[in-house]
Amino acid sequence: MVTAFILSGKRTIFPAQVNSRLDSPFHADEFEPIVLHHVKTADVMIHLPVYVNANASASEAMSLMGDYGLASLPVVEQSKLSGKVTILAIHRVAEKERQNVKIKDIMSRDGSTAYPDEDLFTILKRFAAKDVGNLPVVTREKPDCPIGLITRSGLWAALETAKEGRAGRLAKQETEVQPSASRQSG
Repeated sequence: MVTAFILSGKRTIFPAQVNSRLDSPFHADEFEPIVLHHVKTADVMIHLPVYVNANASASEAMSLMGDYGLASLPVVEQSKLSGKVTILAIHRVAEKERQNVKIKDIMSRDGSTAYPDEDLFTILKRFAAKDVGNLPVVTREKPDCPIGLITRSGLWAALETAKEGRAGRLAKQETEVQPSASRQSG
């Protein structure tokens, strides 16, 4: 095998050879974690933080979740991150009582967050470990002040964008492959 590689050099029996396994369509799924390691939270987070005040009603939180398509929201008390509220917690409150029930009474004190410099693979593992669909993004200097929100759908959109970029590079490489000269019989 090694001898064959040394003798053939860059020549191959395949019509189009890719530069690396990362560019190979056959090995594409192997490299999703690698792609996720190279994209940072700051690149895909929602920059305007979506959160609900602890003194807001369950109805207000439910409306915000509907507006943004979220299943949970970070909760802020006195300008500081204090937990999260989920759609499930709101659904546990009788519909006619939701206007009167405060978020602080049904929220969880979950302190899971993400940092802007963390890679998406780390965030994906945190999503799985905590079974959440989004995390508030905070800075290391101010870990109780949300600056954004990273969502599971944002993470997958980043992965799809990376795959599309990779597919575009592959298509460009295929068009750059020079066809071999054909022999004409006379």
